Amino acid sequence: MNTLEPAAQSKPPGGFKLWLSQLQMKHRRKLVIALPYIWLILLFLLPFLIVFKISLAEMARAIPPYTELMEWADGQLSITL
Repeated sequence: MNTLEPAAQSKPPGGFKLWLSQLQMKHRRKLVIALPYIWLILLFLLPFLIVFKISLAEMARAIPPYTELMEWADGQLSITL
């Protein structure tokens, strides 16, 4: 019994894991800075787009009190501005 046998070597990461770890090393600072900006842009744009959609729609006596801008009619998308 030989105790000087080399230990089983672990396989180095390859493929997607290697690419992801390299990407994280290169762009870690940019990702940390960009994440809050992306979050704020999404939180601003979603309500802005909803209000923009309502402002372009026509008033209607119904719930919701505006007409749809886009609707499917006869299998086609119809956009009303």
